[in-house]
Amino acid sequence: MGEAIFTGVIGWVMYIAVEPFARRYWPHSIIAWTRLLSGRWRDPLVGRHVLIGALAGAVAAFFSDMPTLIGRWVGNPAFAPAANSSDLPMSLRHAVARLFEAQTSPTPFLGLFVLLLALRIMLRRQWLAVTIVAALILFVQVMSPLERSQGVDWFGVASAVGTAAVLVFTLVRLGLLSLVVMMITSLCLWHFPFTTDFSRWYAGLGLVGLLAFTAIAVYGFWVSLAGQPLFKDELAMAGPGARPLR
Repeated sequence: MGEAIFTGVIGWVMYIAVEPFARRYWPHSIIAWTRLLSGRWRDPLVGRHVLIGALAGAVAAFFSDMPTLIGRWVGNPAFAPAANSSDLPMSLRHAVARLFEAQTSPTPFLGLFVLLLALRIMLRRQWLAVTIVAALILFVQVMSPLERSQGVDWFGVASAVGTAAVLVFTLVRLGLLSLVVMMITSLCLWHFPFTTDFSRWYAGLGLVGLLAFTAIAVYGFWVSLAGQPLFKDELAMAGPGARPLR
């Protein structure tokens, strides 16, 4: 609770500090976020950004586990993923705690939003600001697989490049809400050891993260429809004088 409150306060301070500048210099990045905070939970734009953010989180989680998957497929020694190799949720209580822990994870990434906005204001060139932030993200992501004690993990380098690309795209093209959803959903998938072998003792616990991800994605999909039916009757839409389809 202490960590969650501290992280939440830090995130709130950062957002309050940069929100006026974001409205002036980069308004499209916080439109969906502002609508969500104002209580417009059923706004289609909010749903679309949540849904795309969930998709980006799934892609980022895949890239994070890609070195282990490829290593198993080609028969090479695989580097164990750090999050899944230790501190597994040992009970439902621990699983729920891990789930709430994931909700505090996006706060450090608000720093990327602040950094990108500051560079954009100072440099007055969006492409230059994006290039600098992308280079920093790529450097941080790539350093870990390059410094493995067992040697350079080239699968890890490819994974880091993919993760950095998804992160930069979400931050620049979609904005703050999609970035936050991306980080929450990716950790929901990454921090829980999902398996299709339900005889394993952790199989049920692994479903907690998957169910949380599914709930977020379904919410985004449902809200993005804006009350329209998923499948439309083409004859009903055409009107009473329409000819029947053959």
